[in-house]
Amino acid sequence: MEAYYQFDVIDTRPSAYANELNISPRIDGVGVPLSIELESQLPNLTGFAYRFDGGPEQTVSNDGNPYALITVTPTHAGDNTVVLEALLSDGTRSPATTYTFGIWSGPVVTHTPEGSGTVGRPATFTFHPGLPDVASYRYSLNGADEETIAAGPDATATVTYTPTSWGYNDVRVTSVGADGTESDLRIEPFDVRDNKVDVYSTYDWSRKGIGWTGYFFFYTQLFGEVTEYHYRVNDGPEQVLPASTDGMSTQVAVPFDRNGTNTLHVQSRTSGGELSPVTDFDFEVGNAPYVVSAQYPDGTWSGGGGVPGTFEFSGGTPGIVSFTWQIDDGPSTVVPADSNGTASITYTPPHNNESHTLYVTGHKADGTDTDATSYDVYASAGA
Repeated sequence: MEAYYQFDVIDTRPSAYANELNISPRIDGVGVPLSIELESQLPNLTGFAYRFDGGPEQTVSNDGNPYALITVTPTHAGDNTVVLEALLSDGTRSPATTYTFGIWSGPVVTHTPEGSGTVGRPATFTFHPGLPDVASYRYSLNGADEETIAAGPDATATVTYTPTSWGYNDVRVTSVGADGTESDLRIEPFDVRDNKVDVYSTYDWSRKGIGWTGYFFFYTQLFGEVTEYHYRVNDGPEQVLPASTDGMSTQVAVPFDRNGTNTLHVQSRTSGGELSPVTDFDFEVGNAPYVVSAQYPDGTWSGGGGVPGTFEFSGGTPGIVSFTWQIDDGPSTVVPADSNGTASITYTPPHNNESHTLYVTGHKADGTDTDATSYDVYASAGA
């Protein structure tokens, strides 16, 4: 019967590959350092010898790996070459390999300040030539109409751009030579941070009324620069809150004192004194009564079976004359409110390790009712 035997053949010549040339949009260009991986499967490999674009020979150790990484900086667009040989422990070399790769001719774009941009802050972009004899550049800033700018004596040109929207922005530029030769189109991504404060709340406070407290969170994309937040609720006084230093949102507690639509006005302040635009965050305050108990805080295991608790009713909305309260699906009981619109009851959970729900509704003199408040009473095992 036939037998099959498989075996691998090692190429005596090393290989080279520049992965960065596959990135889209292209990031390579004249003057931009390029990483190239050299590889060989030959045994007793100690490193590689290579020449970049006819330059002097250089060597690199493989540190016990079948590969090594080198960095070259192209000085011209188009074809560039790396000629390499594998170095072996007995002092011999492998046959040479020539790796030819193309460098993008699109202008190289740099900007100051470096890093991400910010809405409202000017950024300066400089176009560097990828081809010889550049006379001008055609460019577009984040989708705006294309413009043309003449190249300076050093063949570069500079433009200023002030972002108006955060997120992905880009600069698109093509160089034009004195003879009309056009380069490849460079698309340079430009990340822009929002300069406004983002406000959010993890709870739905639409039914909670006057007396309750809402918790809101301030977040900024300018972390590390923002040191404090300035905020006010409706037309109230301005308050200052130090910004979180752990990269998380900053929490603020807002007592509810007005029914209906309320507005939280907030802006950030950097260490340099720069104030952001004001963010206006609307939230609804309902009219459900405020309920509190020292013995049985809402949703907290405390007290116990046979341990009485005092529950105080107030707020919700002005003009409350009485409250109706109910435990679970038990009977409803009406309790009058005093001249301040408050009332209190005593309730004793019958058993340990049980949960009950207290429902409270307010009644106004005009006969209208408020929304109901549900309050969780958790009776623990007691002392």
